[in-house]
Amino acid sequence: MPAINKILKVMLESDAIDRRCAAAMVAAEAKLRDKSLVAALIEALSPDNPVLSKYAMEAIVAAGRAAAKRAIPRLRELVGVAGVGEQAAEALAVLGVSAADAVPADWAARGVVERRAAAAILAQAPDAKAFDRLLEAFGAGADVRGDVVEAVRSKASRVPAKAWKSRLSALKKFIARKEWAERPDVREAALSVVPLAGDSTAFQMLIDWVGPRTEARLRRAALSSLGRFHDLIAKNTRALKALVHTLEDSDFDGVVSPTLSALFAVAVPKSFEKEMVKLLDSRHGPVRHFAIRRLGSIVSAKTTKRLVELLASDDPKARELAAEALKNHPAAVDALVARLVAVKDKSGAEVVTTALSGHHDRIKKAHIEKLSHRALSAIEANDAAAEVLVPWVRSLNHAAFRSLATLGAEKHRRAGRYREAARLLSQVLRDADAKTKFAYFLCDWKMTPRSPVIGMRMGDAALRTLSELLYDRKFEALRAIRGERALTPIDLFTIAFAFSDGGSEERLFARDLLKHIVKKFGRSKVAKHAKNKLKLLTQNAPKELTEEAADGDL
Repeated sequence: MPAINKILKVMLESDAIDRRCAAAMVAAEAKLRDKSLVAALIEALSPDNPVLSKYAMEAIVAAGRAAAKRAIPRLRELVGVAGVGEQAAEALAVLGVSAADAVPADWAARGVVERRAAAAILAQAPDAKAFDRLLEAFGAGADVRGDVVEAVRSKASRVPAKAWKSRLSALKKFIARKEWAERPDVREAALSVVPLAGDSTAFQMLIDWVGPRTEARLRRAALSSLGRFHDLIAKNTRALKALVHTLEDSDFDGVVSPTLSALFAVAVPKSFEKEMVKLLDSRHGPVRHFAIRRLGSIVSAKTTKRLVELLASDDPKARELAAEALKNHPAAVDALVARLVAVKDKSGAEVVTTALSGHHDRIKKAHIEKLSHRALSAIEANDAAAEVLVPWVRSLNHAAFRSLATLGAEKHRRAGRYREAARLLSQVLRDADAKTKFAYFLCDWKMTPRSPVIGMRMGDAALRTLSELLYDRKFEALRAIRGERALTPIDLFTIAFAFSDGGSEERLFARDLLKHIVKKFGRSKVAKHAKNKLKLLTQNAPKELTEEAADGDL
């Protein structure tokens, strides 16, 4: 053994760092206790060589307390030094020196790096003495307090639950000390450590400090720290009631805002209906919004009525939240339908349809009929609400809406109100039959007088609709045109003129319509124009246009 001790000692005194590390590793593995070798290991401890210091500390600890006690002063010097401080504290702990005794007395007054390293050592030590030394630093400057809080936060998971109980007791006594009465910053910093315990004791401590008699900064700190205790708040009715009452405070930034954050994920039971309804009249908008959200799960006749009333609020956010909340209120359907029938603006219709979207299976046939009539009247009156109402009502029962729209359009058409009829028919054109499309063409045509102009079909919606019908083999477009009493001779000539420069199918239609005009209106001026146009159409035309048609039939 003396020989190996001598060899390792020589290696530790070498300039080669790898040889020195290897010597320390062997000494640790063999648990060598030679005094001269331990002295060489102590000499190897240096913040300049953290890797070598780590292996040297392991070897010193392995040598046992008796042999390694001479290393304690040197290890104490290294506590708080970046890179080796934590290992030095761990080594001292093995040698029977607590973290509280290992850390220098003036650690809080040292440089940033050393101070933070020392705070980390004390923060992870489970003994009460080490935590007391941390608390003493709260009285120093803000930078020191910040380092202490960060150290406790980063090492919180390493501290056993039993140690946290003693820490909470120490914190409570520390915060209550009279010397901090004029130092709210110190008490606030100490209080920020409490929630790190994460247990019911810490939660109750914070609740004790949220009352109106607590100093403002301390109260705000306690409320801000409650955010991580959502589950405990929900289970503790007394605490929940205290926090809900806190929402009535006039200080929004200091009291109400952190309380709302603490209650953000907390479900409020039905027994809090009275409190939530009262909060709807709060001076603070966010509090009113909070109450509306919670009333979504508190279903009663009273809450339903209040939420429906809020759909007319001047606050857009309140309207939006009330609509979402009403999705969970089955009894609101009748009131919502009545409101949708009465609403005339687009935004009002949007919030009501949002609320009703949660009740599709509860909307009855009578509701659909009432809403369909309202949608049609909105179209006729050109209300802004029609933009929302029509597609929504159509989604409920498209067939019923289409039937009502078609009937309404027919009444307007017969009364000569073509614009109103066209508005109704435009809402059902997408999947309409040929008859409905022809009715739309007729109304659109009669709304605006037209004159025969070359190329007039370009951009004319009515003529485009009629053109589509010409290619529908199941619909006799010419027969429909000839039998429509609302179309004057000028209308018929203008339509024929528009299609005279189209494709073969369209020109055939124009030819036969011109023949109809000539035959029916005899010597009228329009008939003369039709006859002249017919001659021009058949000159140099394809064979099918020059052939005689049987009595104007295609």
